[in-house]
Amino acid sequence: MHKLDFLFLAFKNRAYTRKTFLLSIFSLVHDTPNNNKKLAEVPFAVFRDNEKKELYFIDENKQRVVIEGHDDFNRPLFYKNDPITVDMDTVDFVKEKIETTIGIFLTNIVVLYESFGTRASYINGRISGGTIMGVIDGLMVDNPTPDKPVPEGKASVNDCLKVTKQLDYLEGMNNVFVKASSIDVLTVHPEVIALRDKLLKELEDQGKLDDPTAVALAIDEVIALDAKIQYAGPSADFFINGKFIDNARKKMFIIFDMVPDFNTGKYQLLRKSLNEGWDQDHYPEYINTAISASFDRGNATGEGGAEVKVAILLTNRIVIGSQDCGSPRTESVKITKHNFKGWVGGFYLIDGKPVIIEKGGSDLIGKVVNMRVPQFCQEPEDNLCKTCAGNKLGAIETRVSAETVYIFTQFMLTRMKAMHVSQLKTITMTLEQILR
Repeated sequence: MHKLDFLFLAFKNRAYTRKTFLLSIFSLVHDTPNNNKKLAEVPFAVFRDNEKKELYFIDENKQRVVIEGHDDFNRPLFYKNDPITVDMDTVDFVKEKIETTIGIFLTNIVVLYESFGTRASYINGRISGGTIMGVIDGLMVDNPTPDKPVPEGKASVNDCLKVTKQLDYLEGMNNVFVKASSIDVLTVHPEVIALRDKLLKELEDQGKLDDPTAVALAIDEVIALDAKIQYAGPSADFFINGKFIDNARKKMFIIFDMVPDFNTGKYQLLRKSLNEGWDQDHYPEYINTAISASFDRGNATGEGGAEVKVAILLTNRIVIGSQDCGSPRTESVKITKHNFKGWVGGFYLIDGKPVIIEKGGSDLIGKVVNMRVPQFCQEPEDNLCKTCAGNKLGAIETRVSAETVYIFTQFMLTRMKAMHVSQLKTITMTLEQILR
């Protein structure tokens, strides 16, 4: 049986609900008596025959079926980025013929199909947290009651909660799908160090080693080269956040940074990375940087937590009441390309009637609109109506407190990050961004 025929047969029989099956097709499970005993308990699990250099599975008739179409016995049967073609014959979740990858196919089936069945659509691309939230926003309704069933094509709250369970299930496969350790990750390419030394030598000749802007620009160029190498390597998926490269890897392998001198107010270059060892001529600077803001960071955590508790006490009783309180008061807002996304789902008035801003309403960009906003809501007992709160905040009756608390949480995280992961970096901004 060809390996793709085997894959689709196994998925039709929901073999993916067993992690042992997934491990057998995405990793190398060695041919040992103990491993084979465990695999024998799992339908469609892939065995490896070291003597014959064959991959096989045991079918429903207890017969050994050799898997063909796999050229390299020393690699797993599948990698998540292997391209495949799926169609309606593969699973009824797919509506048309699609060129995709095995990883995307697995995520769609395990997360979306298992949670929603055919009520959701196949997403042929990167599936982020925002993507999943968008799917839930379009499907979720209240749990059914005896007199109010779930509408056709919608999903109950309990169905939507299944998504979290399914994502947690896939997260347990990260050690297989994401290669966190490789030669690239644990070392730095000689070209990166050569570029660093070249640029710092040029700055030294120009007498600019104490210029934080000049040094930051040079460091950015070196980090960009390191990032290019990392994202082309086997551990590209490990760097899901840029700070792993432009902060952690920078200090570990490339250059420690420009750090402020507390005595002079100027910046001191610490050119040796942690991998190269501390520069003995600059021990005070390393130590000052290591302990800087430790108290303030801990204090900010306590203050932030206290503010969150206060916010909960103040807002916990607020609920979304009616659909529209009818408030005539509005706030004039100029819609720009920078704030448009944040206003989607809100309502603005046209001739006294509320009109929702939708994702496709980009024609509003550049215009001033009169927005219905929470601070002018006239709902009794200081509650909010759905129109003043907007569709997003108003989607769940008791959501207001959680959203309010989120604001204070972001203040706390911002303060902590400034003290914990701060670094010298240059950014480019337009006057429009600065003055908006």
